[in-house]
Amino acid sequence: MTTATSVSGADSCSGLGAHGYDSARRQWWLVIVLLVVSTLGAIDRQVIALLVNPIREHLQVTDTQMSVIIGAAFGVSNTLFTLPAGYLADRVSRRGLILAGALVWSLMTMACGTAVSFAQLFLARAGVGFGESVIQPCALSMLRGALSPQRRARGFSVLYMSLTGGSSLALIVGGLLVSVLASSGPHYLPVVGPVRPWQLTLILIGLVGIPAGLLVLTAREPARSADGVRSSAGGYFVAWSLIRSRWKLYVPLLLFQLAMLMLSLSYAAWLPAMVQRLWHLSFAQIGVTLGLMMLLLPPIGLYIAGQWMDSAAARRGVSGPVMVGLFATALVALAATAAPLAFGLSAFWVLFGALMLVSGTVFPLAATVTASITPAASMGKVTAVQFFVTGLFAPVIGPTVVALVSDTFFSGPRALALSMAVVCGVYSFVSLAALVVLLRAIKAAPPIVESDASSMRGAL
Repeated sequence: MTTATSVSGADSCSGLGAHGYDSARRQWWLVIVLLVVSTLGAIDRQVIALLVNPIREHLQVTDTQMSVIIGAAFGVSNTLFTLPAGYLADRVSRRGLILAGALVWSLMTMACGTAVSFAQLFLARAGVGFGESVIQPCALSMLRGALSPQRRARGFSVLYMSLTGGSSLALIVGGLLVSVLASSGPHYLPVVGPVRPWQLTLILIGLVGIPAGLLVLTAREPARSADGVRSSAGGYFVAWSLIRSRWKLYVPLLLFQLAMLMLSLSYAAWLPAMVQRLWHLSFAQIGVTLGLMMLLLPPIGLYIAGQWMDSAAARRGVSGPVMVGLFATALVALAATAAPLAFGLSAFWVLFGALMLVSGTVFPLAATVTASITPAASMGKVTAVQFFVTGLFAPVIGPTVVALVSDTFFSGPRALALSMAVVCGVYSFVSLAALVVLLRAIKAAPPIVESDASSMRGAL
């Protein structure tokens, strides 16, 4: 285990507990700007899932090919380029990187709308993943340097509202756009020529992101100390040395992130099919209900969790947010396991609503703990490693295990629901166990706890 002295020394180099932050107004403006840009990225990423049927019909592709477009084309590109993005986030202007990324993913979304073959759509979709690879490492690095410790959890919570907010807006805005465009007659664009409603939807959504990306220039680039710039020169060797020296902290934190993301992706992949098999709802009914729940419930839970974690951190240091996370994860375990076992539709929606209210806390919790144990100059690289590992394994393992357990051990119309209850129960148990191990490791390194707590007491 890392000694108390070494941890404290590294954190003092990172500026933990230091003063000299921007005003509260500037700090919150940065959070809002990153929220807007990240939400636009989420919309560009998710809207194509709404357009599967018209794309299949127009390009004459199969469901398997569409699954590759939606998943692998974006996911592999996004995951592979996360590591270079994290490296650059600790060395060059993060505002510039986010602006460039927004320009790339917006243009590539428009390119998806002009695709006339599977290959063109695949390449354009991979371009969206490439552009969006910069947003998380850069945004987390900027917030790590800009937010005073007493606002960190709330800032990360607001940022992560973009994930569910972007997905729900993609369903709502995308659906409205397609409906309006489909009823307004044929459409022609210069150079491109005639375009169908699904194509024009992607082009218009991508077009909005180009000027909106300029919003990042209105926020100040958080300053890096001279020590921080020098320590970033070692690249991923320095980050790996840091992770290895504090592996008792980083490994359970990563395991928690991985298990919770697998649970989330399992629900995202199988929820519509499960509800349809159990209660025979139409896709329209499922889509409207899910869209409204995603728009309203996760932001409430995220902001409450952020407030609670900041308050707990002021009293207990780094262990405070982890204790909040333990409570939230226990609620996730109950809701995620019980919801598929509900025999009535109303009971299911209540349990699923409770799950959506608390499940998003995984993201600000992981970011808050990472920011508290990671020097500012390594924040981009360390978070990139976390996103790389979770992005590499969670999308494959999470939903696939649900299908394997369903096919192997259960049968009948409730097979998928029973599998969801069992598998998500296991994911929840792993998450809880990882947080318990993390809490014990944090308590064994008191200087980590004291470094931020000393500057936060009385500042809320």
